[in-house]
Amino acid sequence: MNNSSKVKNFTISNLIPLVCVFGSNAIKEIAFKYGYGMLIPDEMQKERIEWSQICKINDPDAFNLLDQMLELDHNKRISAADALKHPFFNSIK
Repeated sequence: MNNSSKVKNFTISNLIPLVCVFGSNAIKEIAFKYGYGMLIPDEMQKERIEWSQICKINDPDAFNLLDQMLELDHNKRISAADALKHPFFNSIK
């Protein structure tokens, strides 16, 4: 079975929260990389929102860890073991 014959039952309502944070360009890129078509309305934002615009804290280590843990490409995402070694946790070790 090739990717074009997979059942793709992922609606726009599932995508809205992801697009709000990551931007439609990143969502489309990862979808196409793994063989999924993606129709996202042009009105949706194209680029991601920086963590500093969403979060009340301003911690570069926290934002870096969030970026690595929420990486859209599962092959590039940080592992749990590596996440626990991240500098963000240095203050509680």
